Amino acid sequence: MSPDNLHPLYYIRVSTSKQSEEGTSLQAQEGLLRECAAMHQWLMNEEDLVIEVMSSRDNLLKKNSKLRQVFELAKRTGRPVVVTRIDRLTRNLDAAQAFFDAGIPIFESQNNDFISERQAISYLNRCEEEREKKIKTTKKTFDEKRARGETFGNPNIREVQVNAAAQARNKADEFARQLYPELKTLRSEGLSYSAIAKRFNDEGRATRQGGKWSANTVKDYMDRIENPEKVRAKSKRKSASAVQSTDVEKRDNHWDAYGDNPDVGSFA
Repeated sequence: MSPDNLHPLYYIRVSTSKQSEEGTSLQAQEGLLRECAAMHQWLMNEEDLVIEVMSSRDNLLKKNSKLRQVFELAKRTGRPVVVTRIDRLTRNLDAAQAFFDAGIPIFESQNNDFISERQAISYLNRCEEEREKKIKTTKKTFDEKRARGETFGNPNIREVQVNAAAQARNKADEFARQLYPELKTLRSEGLSYSAIAKRFNDEGRATRQGGKWSANTVKDYMDRIENPEKVRAKSKRKSASAVQSTDVEKRDNHWDAYGDNPDVGSFA
């Protein structure tokens, strides 16, 4: 396939919303894809650009994933998919193989060319080998530190967690204060919590954290104004549970998690 006169789909993926590794952040990837489109004079409308925040370990062709949507649209229309490099599309071999089996061309802006099935599978296999090596090395390092009696992580982790929880509560309370007059009006009109949640979802309005509304979410925001003591008590129970979950032995034995940790390696 010639790289000229195309109307591709563009796909961007990062493992976490805070990932900022040079060359793989959302902004960096979008900039590279826009440069590529401009260089080849390809169409690039806003609906052609798909952005997804998903760990490479979860980046399968799940029914509701954006990767699945891109796959189905490309398969149906024959449009190629442009990514900065193949592991930004997916690091999962089965998912990558599905694209090639469906005859979907994949263009890497980093190499300014289409990547072949052989090249893609070979590269992803090497990435997986490097990831496994990184996990083993990290485990060995932590074992050696534990043997020397060294402590792990931030010694002030409890203070950090308490401060983070307080900041989150303040943001949620402020959001609730701004929303409360509208919620109170809707409740006075006879709408249930579920009905309000449905209306907000139908209108395309997101919660403070960008999620879908539910009856419990609506009630929680109203309680923050009408029953603040109840909400604070509930929040304290959650905070206590979060602190307990930072038990060092429990955390440090989850070695496989380090493979996708952007602070440990570049395997996200």
